[in-house]
Amino acid sequence: MSVHSALGVWMLDLESGALRCSAEMVALVGAAVVDRAGWIARVDEKAELGAALDAGEAFDLEVTVGGRQLYVCGRRVGGELVGTCESLEVQLQRALVDRIASVSTFAASIAHELNNPLAVAVANVEMIQDALPVDVERDEMFRDSREAMARMQSIIRGLKTFTRSELARVERVDLEHVLESAITVANHEIVRRAKLVRDFVPLPAVEASEAQLGHVFVNLLVNAAQAIEAGAVERNEIRVATRVGPGSRVAVEIRDTGPGIARENRARIFEPFFTTKPIGQGVGLGLAVCRNVVRSFGGEITFDSASGGTVFRVLLPIAGPTVSVAPVRSAVEEISARVLIVDDEVLFTNTLRRLLGTDHDLTIVNSADTALSLLVGGDRFDVVLCDLMMPGIGGMGLYQRVLEVAPEQAHRFIFITGGASTPTSQRFLEQLTQPCFEKPCDFKQLRAAIAKTASKPPLA
Repeated sequence: MSVHSALGVWMLDLESGALRCSAEMVALVGAAVVDRAGWIARVDEKAELGAALDAGEAFDLEVTVGGRQLYVCGRRVGGELVGTCESLEVQLQRALVDRIASVSTFAASIAHELNNPLAVAVANVEMIQDALPVDVERDEMFRDSREAMARMQSIIRGLKTFTRSELARVERVDLEHVLESAITVANHEIVRRAKLVRDFVPLPAVEASEAQLGHVFVNLLVNAAQAIEAGAVERNEIRVATRVGPGSRVAVEIRDTGPGIARENRARIFEPFFTTKPIGQGVGLGLAVCRNVVRSFGGEITFDSASGGTVFRVLLPIAGPTVSVAPVRSAVEEISARVLIVDDEVLFTNTLRRLLGTDHDLTIVNSADTALSLLVGGDRFDVVLCDLMMPGIGGMGLYQRVLEVAPEQAHRFIFITGGASTPTSQRFLEQLTQPCFEKPCDFKQLRAAIAKTASKPPLA
């Protein structure tokens, strides 16, 4: 059949029984469907489809045509049943993408909420240690605390790799960064079953979607872990290796010491809906989707398997050369400045007060709307340190409004954020020319950015 993934549309007049079908619908069913009887004759589930059409009410039905499953749905609109027909594979794959998008949105919100209190903890630990005399045992506790918080930050960063709303956005991708994020996400499956070994070499960038590649590597890592029985960590290994492959490509290998893939299953593992997992643990779309994703970036995915384990190999073309100019960095002496802090997190603004209050004249407000009132009313600041995600008009709305009414003040914005959890906020950050820090941030760098912004000359 010439059309496998297209969405077919059909309309059935309930009074006359006349059926109209789109060309895509005709191709999916595999015959020139001109009437209701002809359509029913093509499907294996004749009684089920006939009963659904006779009832004249909303229905969702899986039918088989020539050994291929189709998903058919219909809804009543006046005197007609109007519906669609598509490959069940495509329908389920779209449902999987929708589920990933929903989980990603939720994960982005969680990451944002975790970053705010983590930023407070990081800053307070630094300030407490600086305020106390040197003590070897106490300093060791501070070091352990900073290391634990750095691990939390790494986990949150790994989670955020997979929260991009624009999953199809292609960019230059650092494979080692994506692999580290995938390892963080899959670690809960790995630690109970095997030691993880990294065998990385420096790699050139590839052109791909960071989020989609992240899903591929998480899937492969989880599969590798689940191939190994839990409880024998010391005897098992999952090795993640990177190499510069042949033909201007890079290679990522994920190798496990499991029992290997049964010989009779090896030819089918990339088939949609084929799975050896128990019911409820998978629908068999993981590797099929992985292969489609890798192919969409001009790469390929292969595997070798034997009784001593399995290795999956992902090959991706190297990205073309890019020209970049290193920024000229100059030391900026810290100067006392009038700073407006706009953030709805009271604990974080309290932290900024302690960090910056001895050197700068601070005005702190906990809403973007209040900040807008100050700026519209004529108050002026050397620096506006602004959160991004806040109730009301938020940091984006404040900045856009200030661009209109007081462009000189927009010139002095520095954004600080726990994360962009919506497509709009992500696009805003991508297009932003003002400095932006992610919580928890390096406060020395933040101080330097404040000094640099405060020393900017007025707009011409």
